[in-house]
Amino acid sequence: MDDLFQLEVQLRKHSSNFCRNSAITALLLSTFLAGCAAGNKQTIMGPPGKLTLPEAEKQLQESKAPIQRTRNYIQISDILLRHARNETLQDNGNASVLLNQYRDSILSAQHTLFALRKSSQRYAKDYMKFEVVLRHHIRWLNDWKLELAVPDREPVNEAMDTAIGVREELLRSFLTADEVKGH
Repeated sequence: MDDLFQLEVQLRKHSSNFCRNSAITALLLSTFLAGCAAGNKQTIMGPPGKLTLPEAEKQLQESKAPIQRTRNYIQISDILLRHARNETLQDNGNASVLLNQYRDSILSAQHTLFALRKSSQRYAKDYMKFEVVLRHHIRWLNDWKLELAVPDREPVNEAMDTAIGVREELLRSFLTADEVKGH
């Protein structure tokens, strides 16, 4: 409490319009928000899903419909990217393997989605969801890359290049389908 009183005294010295209640409210609010931020595990990619990698892989094996398989691949790619990031922070070397699996997963999602006849027209929402996920992944990978030393960036660069390529191809096929429809 003495710290709070000293802060109040300092604020009074520096402010002619000091209001004790608003200063205390602001201090408590900032302390509360800082506590919430510290406990929040949400990243730029959003909150982690409740599905584990083995559960997502099992769902993929059980899915028969191509659009559901695409969704499963996307879900797996998100899980793999999160695991890769956690592995790198622990520095045990599995991040490169996980990033390669991430690349394989988004390429598989792309191939499955593109194998559907007229898929961009028929599954427009799924195309857009995939594009949004890739956009988040690319931004997240770019931020992660900037935190790494230059020699450690190569696996992240490769994963980001793959995600960028898949996203561009996804947008190209979606926009081409709109041109064919006459939009």
